[in-house]
Amino acid sequence: MPIPRFRVWRAWRGIGVCGAVLLALCVERVLAFAWSGTRSRPSTPTRVAPRLAARVARGAGLSVHSNLDLNIEVPDTDLETSVPLLAAALALFFGLRQLKGLIDGPEEFQLQPGSLQGRRVLITGGSAGLGFETAMRLLEAGAEVLITARAAGQARAEAALDAELGEATELRRRVQVLPLDLSEPSSVQHCAALCQQLLCGNCLDVVLCNAGVMAIPQRSASSYDGAEMQLAVNHLGHFALVGQLLPLLSQQHARVICVSSLAHRLGHPPRLLQELELGPSDALRYNAWDAYSDSKLANVIFAKELDRRFRAQGWPASAVALHPGLCATDLAKYVISGRDEPLEVTYASYAAPVQALLQAARGLLRPLERGANSHVFLAAGADGGLERSGGEYFEDMKPAETHAEAADPLVGDRLWEASERLTGVHYDLGPIRKRDRGSRS
Repeated sequence: MPIPRFRVWRAWRGIGVCGAVLLALCVERVLAFAWSGTRSRPSTPTRVAPRLAARVARGAGLSVHSNLDLNIEVPDTDLETSVPLLAAALALFFGLRQLKGLIDGPEEFQLQPGSLQGRRVLITGGSAGLGFETAMRLLEAGAEVLITARAAGQARAEAALDAELGEATELRRRVQVLPLDLSEPSSVQHCAALCQQLLCGNCLDVVLCNAGVMAIPQRSASSYDGAEMQLAVNHLGHFALVGQLLPLLSQQHARVICVSSLAHRLGHPPRLLQELELGPSDALRYNAWDAYSDSKLANVIFAKELDRRFRAQGWPASAVALHPGLCATDLAKYVISGRDEPLEVTYASYAAPVQALLQAARGLLRPLERGANSHVFLAAGADGGLERSGGEYFEDMKPAETHAEAADPLVGDRLWEASERLTGVHYDLGPIRKRDRGSRS
């Protein structure tokens, strides 16, 4: 039975449409009367009998009178002024509606119940947001799911699963929560060991590297030889985890999925490689958005390089990357509050009107149901199979353009070697054959 979920974003969308129409009308009226106030008007309005009349004098574009002793007159000049303003307001409204459609992306991608029976998936950062939504959809389709969460999020993840699935249902038994802090090498190693125990000799079909952080205000050194924290969590922790899970990947079909971002196109490979190979430079001031873009670029490069190495050794596996869209998740917590806390906690600290504005702004973003589309699409192998589309980068469930240097094998080699050195994790894929620069990236 499909799992019922409230589509809150639809309610926000309806409220937003009504609000936009009312705002447009209010603005139009204020501007119209402000404009008409500069024109000459009769010193006293024309009085007529207390009954409804449509037009009472030349120069009155619209005049409505009633037995309530109301006398409302709008001269022709006001109506002439109102037409272009109203047209502009309508154009703005429909323009915003189109923009919202682009942000929302395609309709929710549906899987057939039971279509993923027997498939096993690990999702990092699965306690909330896109990771949790993806886990629910894969469970509905029959998969067994392992989700990871930091210690602070484990209890919340368990409670959310119980609330969504019930405490003793068949679906609840097919999902488990594992502790994982991607910034700590010892935690990554412990998580990989737990996976091996829980799988009891079975294989993983999909590793979905979904967890991430964005725009940490101050530079923070990680346990990976002092590498910047965003790069550590978004790339190095996942690099170490996938390397240690490599023996558990299915030898029949497997896939590694890296959740990147459109922001990866703003990444700068020389700056990224300097951070990985040499550490921070005194000549470069820390910029939170540069660091984020570079970490997301590392996700794309890693996926392409891992896929090249899979193919070089004949593995029936693929590695892909994706951009989920501008989604309503807690990823922006550092941007909103500058603190590592859920946005619902941040919102609660503001006055009610500010909370309403923040929630309304959140409603303009892509809803989770659509943001998880590419996650679900690729985890299900809906692009033709888990061994297909190797090295591709997806947006809205379709291959998309990446950074111009993301597919450069030399950049991939350097990122790989530096990542192995910083994490201490070496991939047992065997020797790599000589590469053809014209091969599929």
